[in-house]
Amino acid sequence: MEDKILDSLKAARESLQLGMRLSNQGSYARRAPSPGSLPFFAKAQEQLEEVLTELPDNREALVMMSQLAECLLTYDKALSYLTRAFDAGEPKSKKSLKRLALLRENSHAWRDLGLTPEMLRELADHLESEGVTTDHTTLRLTRDWLMEKHIADPESVIAALERRGAFSDFQVLANICYG
Repeated sequence: MEDKILDSLKAARESLQLGMRLSNQGSYARRAPSPGSLPFFAKAQEQLEEVLTELPDNREALVMMSQLAECLLTYDKALSYLTRAFDAGEPKSKKSLKRLALLRENSHAWRDLGLTPEMLRELADHLESEGVTTDHTTLRLTRDWLMEKHIADPESVIAALERRGAFSDFQVLANICYG
């Protein structure tokens, strides 16, 4: 059984690392992973869930699940898995505590924005299809999209975009969507 767990962890690590390479994500200000990375992330998740079914407190699997959730922009899950890893005995190194702080910060930032990563991708597609260029100096197209999508509080989303320096459709596309 131990060999099976070790094999699953190795396979999950390889799938996760390949997915991370293919995701086209940076370490900071992540955006949705590229579609080509998703099958590798799904495979890693499946393998890690198998390990955690057998050994719910496996620190290595919990840390990898946290990394996987971070890549998928599910920061609350990433926080939960990392906290569980700490509870299971994962050392609280300077690097891991910094990662915990960044996960909390990113979780808050996405909640503050009021859009999911999928919605942000849809907004980018919409702005691109409208041919947004540097000549677009208002948020008209962004506001129209928010209204079309029946976003509960579009003005809070606009305020969050402006807090991030996006005062025009072009700035939303260039700085927020593709940041």
